[in-house]
Amino acid sequence: MVELVRELWNRIVFAGKALGDAVCSMVGVVLETEREVVSVISEVIGATHETKTQAVPMVFLDLLFSVTYMPFVAAVFVILRFLVDDEKTDYKQWPRSFEQFKHLYASKIMYLPPVDEKNKYVIFSDVHMESAIDVKRGIGHFYKNKSLCLSVLKHYAEDRAWTVVFLGDSEEFWCCNDLDDERGVVDKIEPVIEQNRDVYVILSDNFYKNMNPHRFIKIRGNHDDVWKEDAAVSKLAAQGFPGIRVYEFGVIPRNGSEILLMHGHQFDPYNCDANNFFGKFASSLAGETADKMYGLIVSFFNFFHLEVPRIFGVVLAPFFKKNEWYHEQLSLVQSPEMVDDFVFHESIVGILAKRYGCSLIVGHTHGPKVIKKHGIASHFYINSGTSSCWEDCVWTVEVTAEDVILAAWTSESKGSATYQFKLSEATVEF
Repeated sequence: MVELVRELWNRIVFAGKALGDAVCSMVGVVLETEREVVSVISEVIGATHETKTQAVPMVFLDLLFSVTYMPFVAAVFVILRFLVDDEKTDYKQWPRSFEQFKHLYASKIMYLPPVDEKNKYVIFSDVHMESAIDVKRGIGHFYKNKSLCLSVLKHYAEDRAWTVVFLGDSEEFWCCNDLDDERGVVDKIEPVIEQNRDVYVILSDNFYKNMNPHRFIKIRGNHDDVWKEDAAVSKLAAQGFPGIRVYEFGVIPRNGSEILLMHGHQFDPYNCDANNFFGKFASSLAGETADKMYGLIVSFFNFFHLEVPRIFGVVLAPFFKKNEWYHEQLSLVQSPEMVDDFVFHESIVGILAKRYGCSLIVGHTHGPKVIKKHGIASHFYINSGTSSCWEDCVWTVEVTAEDVILAAWTSESKGSATYQFKLSEATVEF
């Protein structure tokens, strides 16, 4: 009887995923048709990109196409939400003590040398490097920040004491034609690398090849979970990273305590490995829909010089224009709070840090912040932000013996980050 129920459940899950794939394919046709129509009209009227995005007729044309598939998005979203099992979220499976955790996941943890004058660490997360096809389809945002990210990497390459840690979601593999077939995702590795060849060259030449020990460490997230596959890692190794391993966690000893590194999807019931069918759907279909609808709303309100409402960001991560993050989001970094929302409970991160007696650096939410542990100034929770979803802004976390700094690099940065949020100056506690 138990086996029968399990088989029935598996079939329901498979049906839900198949429905999601079917809707993805159907919407893909609609989106492509829409882009062709808009492109033709734009050529006929000779509209530039700016006038095209602000013209009222284009807004309503885009809205017309979007409304045709919104009901399908909502229906599949509800079905897949029903299939999510919160109890399968990673952190709920973890042991009570940090020592037990390290023993259980020993093969998945990268133990880094202790922080000193010869070993400093800089952490990038949520880079979301996309392929050229993604850029053409309007998916992904990293290409807008790539030149800035390259300059930041070059800055750290000037000091051989720095080790670069990519903390997950470094590449965007969830926007793929066949999410249910890992071979399809593996086939996207080379196009992503080719689109971002200059980034990988800097990482390989300055932080990996001929470096002993290697000074480029790669930890996977959810959008780049393909790195669990040996075939995927082999493709990366062939691109200038011989012998590379991709980890799930990292541990950095610093001044007598330890910092646990992970991407952060392990705290997210909708994007953890066990339930990632929901996250893949949300990213590849609902995410693109939300981006499109938000873009329409921004265009409409800007056209009439009205204040743009903030309606996205709870479930799906938006792309912030510079004027948006400068006037709205930066204040949240300056006065951070532990936030529990629909998909991610930061209070759980704080509980784990207290239970394990360590500090945590995670990404995933794209919401940079520095919060220290009450009564223990050397223990903290830091969210490392994103390199791709804030226009003209690349976030890093610098870990040195002197301090831990959340840094925001912009085109205005000259030799040092434009904004710095230091652990030593943090006042908010958890």
